Amino acid sequence: MTAVPYQTPPRRPAVKILTGVVVVLVVLLTAVTGYFVSADKAHREREDQLAVQVADGQRKVQEMQAEVAAAKAEAEAAKAQAANTSEGSDTNKVQQLNSCTDALKSVLGARSGADFAKAYKAMQELCKIAGIPLF
Repeated sequence: MTAVPYQTPPRRPAVKILTGVVVVLVVLLTAVTGYFVSADKAHREREDQLAVQVADGQRKVQEMQAEVAAAKAEAEAAKAQAANTSEGSDTNKVQQLNSCTDALKSVLGARSGADFAKAYKAMQELCKIAGIPLF
């Protein structure tokens, strides 16, 4: 008896279609993975930039607080001097310094960028009148 080789049945169209779908899905999965990896890198870079901006803002706030503390000390000294003398110019200077410190408090208490910009501009004007140069 001679052996007859077993013939494989012809592939059906569904197998070819499913193979194509699997290949397309693998390609899409690779593309989506690449996109998310690059998006994560961009996000980290943006996060680092924002961290630098926040640190710079905190440094500026500390500088302003130091200037305000100096101005407050000057105001207290002027207030004490005003108590000893009856000159109106010293009282006016104290009022100007107090308005500058009040304006700084409103800047530090600002909740949004627009509020901050408005309060900062007002503070610059009031502190300039009081003789405290800010930036």
